[in-house]
Amino acid sequence: MVKVQLIYAASSITHKGEEYLGINRIYAHLQSKNIDCVLTDLLYDIDINTQYEKVDMSCNYFGFSIFSDSAEFIFKYSDYIKSKIPNAVIFYGSVFASNCYNLIFNDCDSVDFIVLGYGEKPIQEFFEARANNVAVDEIVHNHKNLVSRKYNQNKEMCNLDINTLCLPSREIIKSRKRSLIIVSLITKHGCAGSCSFCSVRGKGSYRDAESIFNEIIEIYNETDMRCFNFSDPSFEDFGIIGKKTINDLCDLIIKSGIKFSFRCLFRAESFTNTKEDIELLLKMKRAGFNSFFIGIEAANDDDLRVFNKRATKEHCYNVLKLFYEIGLEPKYGFIMINPYSTKATLQENFKFLQHFKCPEIKAYINCLEIYYNSDIYKKLVQENLLSDSYSYINNLFGYYIKDDYARSVFEFIKNKFLSSEVANVTSLEYRSFDYLLSYIFPLIGSEADYFVEQRKIMDEKLFAAHNEYFADIFIKHDLVSAEKHYEEYTNVVNEIYNSSTKLTHGIIRQYLNYKKGI
Repeated sequence: MVKVQLIYAASSITHKGEEYLGINRIYAHLQSKNIDCVLTDLLYDIDINTQYEKVDMSCNYFGFSIFSDSAEFIFKYSDYIKSKIPNAVIFYGSVFASNCYNLIFNDCDSVDFIVLGYGEKPIQEFFEARANNVAVDEIVHNHKNLVSRKYNQNKEMCNLDINTLCLPSREIIKSRKRSLIIVSLITKHGCAGSCSFCSVRGKGSYRDAESIFNEIIEIYNETDMRCFNFSDPSFEDFGIIGKKTINDLCDLIIKSGIKFSFRCLFRAESFTNTKEDIELLLKMKRAGFNSFFIGIEAANDDDLRVFNKRATKEHCYNVLKLFYEIGLEPKYGFIMINPYSTKATLQENFKFLQHFKCPEIKAYINCLEIYYNSDIYKKLVQENLLSDSYSYINNLFGYYIKDDYARSVFEFIKNKFLSSEVANVTSLEYRSFDYLLSYIFPLIGSEADYFVEQRKIMDEKLFAAHNEYFADIFIKHDLVSAEKHYEEYTNVVNEIYNSSTKLTHGIIRQYLNYKKGI
């Protein structure tokens, strides 16, 4: 008998409603092929001993979606499964697993094989072979998309057209719809960009507007969910076709008359101050797109070249200016420090954050994470800039910086911020409030005015605190002063962050009241 438990481990602080779509889609695919499976979610930052009870002891196969932040948790969970079910077969999958399989095999004795690339077809074929009594080793040996310790030659990533696959299961969303607010969607495979720090590669494929719209309506009809996050790396991909798809989707949404709220991600160079782009953005706003995340990453051309970005410094300034001018308030990704940072690049980055009065602490302290086998990882290895302390799962900042001052800033920020409460605990309440508000305020209208005003006040205070403190580091180049004023600064920031807890609960209550009144 074949029965598989598919498992993913999320963070307890993950924003409400966002799913791991890859494993949800594999679950739906296996079910459509009459393969007996169950889907389980765990929390990797909660005591693992309280979660062992979620192991389905009737299963003999266990598949995990694994990432760098959940890897150590999943290794331990796999060991537990093997201790209780010695004949269990355990396999992993994800972009992370595909890139790091050799290291994973070294660190985890309990995993039997890893799926390379998209998992639907390889996993289906594995179980079909097992149903015909083909041995696990023989299947892995003969399958080009499955790799093990023993059979790891002539393997390759599985690349599948998104239109050949079923939609992700919404089982977990349906079972928890009273406590969840946001649903994730995926509309394409691949990315038109080729950022040096990213691991997303492969031939692109994309769904059409009608397919996307029909999924939204189906989820809405089954769950009454109105907030959707498009998790594609860049929603506007691929080129002219991508923007046409967005335009057609907006037409369908507007015509439906249903009030939705959407979030999506863009690259910095994709929208400029042209009549066509402005009209499309305004149409997106009418359709419910009010939350945008733009991959700025840096505000100087040297860093942008290091990251292999298509955008220039000019693009980065102009795209935010454009969004603000037409009444949209985007968030943006920003990497302050990387192995090639200098005094000059740090200063330019900081001036950009000053210009746009950035309230996000992460933008001021974010250091580049080096993902194993990414292009920049390979460059650092070649140039001997990767330190012995580097780890693909728990020290992605294990690298050297050539510039003396930039290196001292890097060490200061690592020691003071990257494991601190101000960056990783208290700020989460503010980020949760800000994130939820961006979805909810377009739906509830004037009922959100108080919360919007409170966020504005908080953002002004946060920017003032960040601007004063980080000027010592990036403009005055005075780490002695930064050390001296660290406690004073963090006390101010923590006080602001702590005030957001009640606001988070308040905006959720307003949204639930709104839904009741519909």
